[in-house]
Amino acid sequence: MRPSADDIGSYLSYDPISGNLTWIKQRGTIRVGHVVQTVETGGYFVVRFRGVLYCAHVIAWLLHSGVWPEQSIDHIDGNKQNNALNNLRPASFSQNMRNRGKNRSNTSGLKGVWQKKSKPSVWFATITSGGKCVWLGTFKSKADAHDAYVQAATKLHGDFANVG
Repeated sequence: MRPSADDIGSYLSYDPISGNLTWIKQRGTIRVGHVVQTVETGGYFVVRFRGVLYCAHVIAWLLHSGVWPEQSIDHIDGNKQNNALNNLRPASFSQNMRNRGKNRSNTSGLKGVWQKKSKPSVWFATITSGGKCVWLGTFKSKADAHDAYVQAATKLHGDFANVG
């Protein structure tokens, strides 16, 4: 059973401006005033409470709203350590995944835009929607391909369109 907001709130304080979680009750070697800054391998701040590891942004949402989120909590700017309230929003799994940055194998520097080595004068644009890759076309410039991606992302995903 997950702890309540009141239970966690008796140990941790959340500052919605800075996004910091701060211990307000001493626990073992953790002193009052210590800011949660432990980072797990995925790059998120995490906090251990009663032997269970929680993502700090989920705890921040819980302390702000008083209830456990029913969906994922998305970092609007894509920065996994920016837990300021104005950077957090509830999101479905697919919305949250859409807000990731560009793929590591992307060499164009623009999301959804790529080029074949065998065709250096042609740029391609694709977007994923509903779990399927949607072909947006071929373009003479990287900028044109990116414009096609931005238009499709805005149309398909609205506020959750990460066009980086």
